[in-house]
Amino acid sequence: MLSRRIKSLFPFFFISIGLILILYYWSAKTNKNEFRRLFPSHVLLDEKVTDLAYNSYYIAGKTKKTIYLGNYVTPDYITEFLPSAALLKHFRVHLNSPEKLKSAGFILSVDSPMYFLTEGNEALLFRSEFPDLQLESSIGHSLPHFSLFCPISSTSFLLRSYNPQKATTTISKIYYSPYKKIEILNILQKQVDGIFCTDGMMGYDPVSHKFVYIYYYRNQFTVTDSDLHIIYRGTTIDSNSTVKFTVSSFDQHKTTIISSPQRPINKRLVLDHGNILVQSGLVAKNENAGILNRYAVVDVYAMNDGHYRFSFYIPNYNGEQVRDFSILNDDLISLCGHFLIHYHLNMPDPN
Repeated sequence: MLSRRIKSLFPFFFISIGLILILYYWSAKTNKNEFRRLFPSHVLLDEKVTDLAYNSYYIAGKTKKTIYLGNYVTPDYITEFLPSAALLKHFRVHLNSPEKLKSAGFILSVDSPMYFLTEGNEALLFRSEFPDLQLESSIGHSLPHFSLFCPISSTSFLLRSYNPQKATTTISKIYYSPYKKIEILNILQKQVDGIFCTDGMMGYDPVSHKFVYIYYYRNQFTVTDSDLHIIYRGTTIDSNSTVKFTVSSFDQHKTTIISSPQRPINKRLVLDHGNILVQSGLVAKNENAGILNRYAVVDVYAMNDGHYRFSFYIPNYNGEQVRDFSILNDDLISLCGHFLIHYHLNMPDPN
């Protein structure tokens, strides 16, 4: 009797398995996008791995021969990595007011020969010049609170901050001495709330003297000169031109949150070799649906006009996803968990 009941359940079992497979196939298909990527062969070669022991490192900048790492947990420590010798060197910097380092938000930025420690919530900026390990507060004027900092020269830097009068985020150029602030309102384009909808990443290429801002949640980026004059607005290869989340406000509109989350379209920005490199969060039509579980996919655009060139993969390592990367000459450095992975970069010729 029992065996008959078990046999009678077999059809339902196979039907259930079939439905699961159909749903999986449908999900994989709908998670793909209507664009295709071009993949040249052998972009990354000769993998070498260094164990950093901790997963709190991030890439803070570079010189002609060295990659610099900051650490979220110990912001007063700087780590040098020399790819040519696979050599790590650690050293500690000092502030006149060391108690300020108790803030958890300090970020290291290196723009050789200058380096900076910044904390946007408290509007703090300290700077020094290698090999001096003593940082000084070099702004004789109150800075606005800021969410992103980008050094561009020995006399100036860029900030992303919120303008309450315009109810949107803006980019400003700040000069050290004499202090001067130039706020540009038209670089970031508001779509919803002016905060989350303009959230993104920014970088400066000292070779071409171009500044790039790219949004997290839409397929757009803006390229300017060092004085923030817009050169062009470009788009990534996907078609997500508008953000797809909504926001809610409470506390009499003093607090705003995303009420319907959206995954980032663009996850990371690197400028090098006359290219704009963007780690994407989207799967192309000609890719396997699960590819982002094994690799970071990087789309490469020409700096001069923004046209799409090609894409390549950076492998995850030891089950850890790529969480940062940078390029130094013919080397690509990625961070996965507490590992630093060093590749030889075989970048295709410009086309």
